Amino acid sequence: SRDSEFDITDEPRVFEGEERDENELYEVIKSVPPTELMGRFSENSPDDVQQAFKVTLRNMLGSLPPGLFNMNVRTVTSNLVQLMQSCLMNGYMLRNVEYRVSIQKSLDGKLLPGGGASGVAPKIVGGTAVITNEDGTVSEVPAEEYLDELRAQVSALKAELKSAQKQSNEMVRFLANMQPENLEAMTSNAGEEVVDAMKKVVAAVTQSQGFPDDPAAVVESASVELGQLLFWLMVVGYFLREAEVKLEMRKNLNLSSEPFGLLDDGSDKPSV
Repeated sequence: SRDSEFDITDEPRVFEGEERDENELYEVIKSVPPTELMGRFSENSPDDVQQAFKVTLRNMLGSLPPGLFNMNVRTVTSNLVQLMQSCLMNGYMLRNVEYRVSIQKSLDGKLLPGGGASGVAPKIVGGTAVITNEDGTVSEVPAEEYLDELRAQVSALKAELKSAQKQSNEMVRFLANMQPENLEAMTSNAGEEVVDAMKKVVAAVTQSQGFPDDPAAVVESASVELGQLLFWLMVVGYFLREAEVKLEMRKNLNLSSEPFGLLDDGSDKPSV
């Protein structure tokens, strides 16, 4: 197995010495140590999601067990930067896929308005959730009512997923069956602040790991260490999507003055 790549034992010093940034989402990621973020992901995210992350990483790096094969990965800086960016976006996408799978299953395959094949996420304007239906029409419901319903559905689904112990992975199957245009929709709603935060995370990693500035410079890393880094980046992307939703909701509901955190406490599992 390659489980060693999914367990960060040494605390990476990625954001050490950085000053406060105006990007709130980037500040959220900086505020949570990598090992703590990984712990929250391991404790709070559904088993299907964690397995989908591992499948994604194994597809990137191969499936040979590091305990038997001492492998290094050699590439150039530009390729490595692109790979790190891809991992961040994969994590972001998988959080959106989790949302879609959760809603579909909780409603026995019947999506809420706005959750259809278009992949258009509801927008919260003031105290109202504006929902685009599959036929192009628009519906409006009170934002608090809509979000409370989603949280209840996702909470119930997560409890069901943990007790089901299915052999097949719904997340992986869902991704495999998605049309390319629908898969693209899982990341097309990324806001400017998220994209900026991702770029800053990659820049911080590049600097902290001592990767050369020259895009054509050759870099080499042990596959286990690289796998740990890429897995953490996917987790960062996953929580960036969650933080983006929470921040947007607070701003639109005029709650931006409240303390903003990634997760309020250990019991606050990933929310929609």
